[in-house]
Amino acid sequence: MLRNTSLRYCSEREEANEVLKEIQSLPIVATDIFFSEIDEHRHKPVFLLSGTDKTHYIFDLRRTGFEVCEEFFGLKSLKVMSSAYEKIVNLYSHKEIWIENVTDIVLLEQLITNSYFSVSEIKSLDDLCKKYLELKIEKGKRILLDNVEGEVGEQTLEFLRIELLAIFRIFLEQVKRIKGLRLERVSRLESNATRAFARLQQRGIYFDTKGFLALFSGVGTRELLSSDVLFDEEEIARLFLKRDTIAGRLSTLLSDFSKNYKDPAHTLCLSANELLKRINPQTSRIHSRFIQISSASGRSSSQSPNLFAIPKSRIFRDYFRAPEGRLIITLDYSTFELGVLAALSKDPHFLRAFKENIDLHSYVAELIFGKKVSKTENPELRRQAKAINFGIVYGMTAAGISKRLNISRTDASRLLNKYYMVFPALNAYFQNQSIEALNKQELRTLSGRRCSLNPFELEMNESKKKVLEYIRKYVGNKKGETYTMLLLKSIEENIFKKEKYTDDMYVKKIINTLEENRGIPTNTLREIDFKIQELYRFARNMPIQGTAADIMKKAITDIDERFYKNGLDAFIVNIVHDEIVIESEEKIAIEVATIAKEIMEEASKFFLKEITVGVECNLGYYWGDSSENHRLQNE
Repeated sequence: MLRNTSLRYCSEREEANEVLKEIQSLPIVATDIFFSEIDEHRHKPVFLLSGTDKTHYIFDLRRTGFEVCEEFFGLKSLKVMSSAYEKIVNLYSHKEIWIENVTDIVLLEQLITNSYFSVSEIKSLDDLCKKYLELKIEKGKRILLDNVEGEVGEQTLEFLRIELLAIFRIFLEQVKRIKGLRLERVSRLESNATRAFARLQQRGIYFDTKGFLALFSGVGTRELLSSDVLFDEEEIARLFLKRDTIAGRLSTLLSDFSKNYKDPAHTLCLSANELLKRINPQTSRIHSRFIQISSASGRSSSQSPNLFAIPKSRIFRDYFRAPEGRLIITLDYSTFELGVLAALSKDPHFLRAFKENIDLHSYVAELIFGKKVSKTENPELRRQAKAINFGIVYGMTAAGISKRLNISRTDASRLLNKYYMVFPALNAYFQNQSIEALNKQELRTLSGRRCSLNPFELEMNESKKKVLEYIRKYVGNKKGETYTMLLLKSIEENIFKKEKYTDDMYVKKIINTLEENRGIPTNTLREIDFKIQELYRFARNMPIQGTAADIMKKAITDIDERFYKNGLDAFIVNIVHDEIVIESEEKIAIEVATIAKEIMEEASKFFLKEITVGVECNLGYYWGDSSENHRLQNE
C-alpha cells in the first residue's frame, strides 16, 4: 500500500532550488521535519521532507542550508504535517520564519471526533496510521535520525518515505470526513492558529524572579531556590496567620489573597513553586506548552505550567513583567460571552446594548427593576443583574443564583422568572437550542465546530442497534434517542466495566440482565435523568463558549501575522480565555495596542456579524497594569 513511490534525496543547494520550483506548483504536500537537539530550547533542523502520494523529496538541511527550509515554508502549497505545533516551536527556536499554509492531521482528527462523551485517543501519527491505514510505523527507526552524521542510509530513507506517504494518505481520508461533517471553516481556523500558539511557547513570558523572591525576603521564608520546592506550605500558612504584623506591601497582598481562596497557603505555594520550577535560566522566561484544543467547546489551555490557572492576584501578576525598555499590553473582551449570546439569541435588548455600546449590566438591571441603574447609582441592582447575566450562560438555576447573591431561593426564583419575562428571546433560545441539539445529537459554534452528542457515534454496530431497540420497549420514544443511548451507555458500563466482550456476548448479557431485573433499575434511571440535565447545561453553553474560543483564535492568529509581516518588535506572551497579553518595545507600544485592539474587535465582528464586542486595553509594566494608560488617552 505504501510502495510504488519515487524518492528524491537533495543534498546540494542547486538541486534543492529545482525541487522547490516543482513543489511550488503542487496544491497539497505532506511535510515533516526532523531535528537534532542542541538543548531543551534549541533545535537544529536536519531533514525536511515533502511530497505527495507519488513523489517524495528529502532535503538534507545539513548540506543545503537552512534557507531551503525557510523558502519551503513560505510557499503557498498546503503543508500537511503531524504534530505541527511541536515542530514549529522547534523551528522557531532555531530561527523565527514565516510559515504559510500549514495543517496538522492530529489536530484535524480532534475536530472530526470531537464529542461530549469522550476525548480523542489519537495523539500521534502512529495512532492515525493504525486507524486509517492499519499500519504500524516502527518507532525504533526514529533513532536513526538522532544526531545523524555522514551519509544517510537506505533504511533511514525508506523510513522517511513511508512516514511521509502515510501523512498524505491519512489527510486524503480525513478530507472526506471533514467535508461530510461540514468542518472546512473550523479546520482552516485551527490550522492557521497553530503557528500563533507555537510562537507563544517559543517566545515565553518574562517573570521577575528576583522581585518575586524579594517580596518574601526577611519574613521567614527561604529566599533562594535550593531544591524543586521553594516555599514550604506550613511556613506560608504561618505567614498568612501573622500577616497583620508584617510591614509593607506584602501584608496587604496576603490579606487580599486570603479573601479569594479557601486554602490560601496551599494555593500560593502550589502556584509559586510551579512557576519558579518552570523559569528558563537562559531566558528568564516561562515557556508554557499551549494546548490548542483542550475541551469539547474548543477552548485552549496551557501546561508546564498552567498559565490559565495563575491566581488573579498581584502577588503573582505584578511579576509577569516587561523587561527594561518594553511594556506589557493587556487586552480583554468586555462581556465577551454575553456578546456571543446576543448574536446567537437575537435578543433585541442585548443587541441594542452592544450596538450602542451601553453598559449591559446596568441596562439589564433597569429593564428588570424599573429604576435608574449605573455603577454608582443603585449598584446593588447592577450586581444582581450581572450575576444573572453570567449565570444563565452556564445554566445556573435559582439555587445557584440564591447562593451567588446570598438571597432566598424563593427570591432567586422570582428574580430569574422576571428576567426571562423581560428577555423572552433568551429564554426561547436556550430552550430551543437544547432540544434541537439533543434531537440532532450535535452542537455547533459559529465557525462550524461540531461536538457530537451521540455516545456511540464512533462505535455503533449491529449489536448495539439490537440492544437499543430492546431498551426502547422499556422507555419508549418520548424522551428521545439521546436519552435511550445514554441509558445503554450507563447499562453497558455497569455490566462490563473494563471487561472485553464479543458482539454476541454484548447482546446476550445486556438483555439477560434487563430481563432478570424486570426492566431498568430505578437508580439507573435517576442517574440518566441527572446526566441529561448535565447535558442540557452543556448544550446551552457550548455554542457560546465555543464561539468565543473561535473568536479568540482568529484574533491571536491575525495579531501574530500582522506583527510579523509589519516587522513590529512585539509579540503575544499569554492568552487566558478572553484576554490577550502582549509584550512590546516601549517606543511602539501605542501603535501595537491600537492594532491589537482593532484586530480583536474585527475578529468578533467576523463571526457575530451584527455586533462588535468591545475590547478594554491597559498599558503598563506588568500583566494587567494600567499605569501607562495616559499614553493611550493622549493619542
